[in-house]
Amino acid sequence: RGTRAVRRVNDNRLGGGVGGGVALAVLARRRRPRQLVGLVHGVQLAVEIRKYRNRLSLPLVMLTSMGRVEVGDAVDNADFSTFLMKPIKQSQLHNVLVNVLDERGSAATATDAAHSFVLDPTLGVRHPMRVLLAEDNAVNQKLALRILEKLGYRADLAANGIEALEAVERQTYDLILMDVQMPDMDGIEATRRICQRWQHGDRPCIVAMTAEAMVGDRERCLAAGMDDYLAKPIRVNELIDVLTRAAEDAEAGRAQSFNEAAPAEIAPQSTDTAQVAADPPFPNALDLLRAALGDDADDELRELIALFLADAPDLIATMHRAGERNDQITLQNAAHILKSNGATFGATHLAALCEDLETALRLGIPHDIPAQIAAIEQAYASVARSLDLAPALT
Repeated sequence: RGTRAVRRVNDNRLGGGVGGGVALAVLARRRRPRQLVGLVHGVQLAVEIRKYRNRLSLPLVMLTSMGRVEVGDAVDNADFSTFLMKPIKQSQLHNVLVNVLDERGSAATATDAAHSFVLDPTLGVRHPMRVLLAEDNAVNQKLALRILEKLGYRADLAANGIEALEAVERQTYDLILMDVQMPDMDGIEATRRICQRWQHGDRPCIVAMTAEAMVGDRERCLAAGMDDYLAKPIRVNELIDVLTRAAEDAEAGRAQSFNEAAPAEIAPQSTDTAQVAADPPFPNALDLLRAALGDDADDELRELIALFLADAPDLIATMHRAGERNDQITLQNAAHILKSNGATFGATHLAALCEDLETALRLGIPHDIPAQIAAIEQAYASVARSLDLAPALT
């Protein structure tokens, strides 16, 4: 939906930029621009715009400079759909428009989206496979194992690449769901070693699971020997597609080629900067989780949220300590985990702040780390309050 909308935007002539007063005059249907004395900040303008149009009818994108963190009540009241760091690249803008327009269309039909797939408990019976889940994040572990169980699969668990290698040595698997970024040994290195030790037709089908989606990630996965690609947070319909393809390959006695099989709808997206929606968590994100969990979803969703809320303060404390010691590897790993967990619950502003920090550390351009950690901590506090009041849990 979002991609089609972006194509329509590209086909139309876009007008030039206007001042804040003119923009408000148009929105308020005034003939003369409203004079806003001292209104020079984009956040203030957005707050004024929200008096006329809500997020669903008019998404707003906040443009901000690299390293500058926008926080506070005004940002929350502005209800931005996404934050985009300057200087802006064409690919970044395209991805932002796709995500924002996709969100706009899906928000109006959240209930339909949550029920657009059916959890088939006989999938594992009709397409039996021995599955290994290689994932270090406790929230992602619990969620993925539960969804797999609802589909008729009981997966073994490995917390890093070393454990995944040891598991493959002990027994035969048809499918490995391999997280790309893990401690001790990441998914890329574990895949390389598996491919070195087992022939193409004898090794399991290996599916990359990652929220990175940076330019070149697909090529790295392909070069390492991975066969398919699954974006995180996990979407049930995409997981079912991956399982079905892997099962068909296993039944045919061959591993599917990544180059032929990677689904077009899971195209890598640029994450040069944080480009996701602002908090609080979207109700449709919780609705999708509830639908993915199936029976007893409310109880299990509460358990997942409790796990997230228990882990997050420890992760933030780890980030503070690592920042004080200038331990960039530990800091990057903690930001990565918190980013992934936040995205799972639709806490996308929190995820954006974590991704901004993680990307800066990866590229070797960290900027005011204490301020970034403080912003992450403040965003998490907002998320925690929102989850306590989430209507999906009442």
